[in-house]
Amino acid sequence: MRIVGAHQRRASQAIALNIAEGNSKATSADRRRSFESARGSALECAAIQDVLAGVRCVVRK
Repeated sequence: MRIVGAHQRRASQAIALNIAEGNSKATSADRRRSFESARGSALECAAIQDVLAGVRCVVRK
């Protein structure tokens, strides 16, 4: 499960980093790409939580 925790940390950090990168882009197309990457990382974090809940490693409230 350590691997999953490390993956979750990287994905959650990528959200903030991609948003920051997107805000620094000059064109709307470049901003959109960065924000889409941030959204993908957020969905990845949600999927990791779903998997962990499925194997009862975390409890949903």
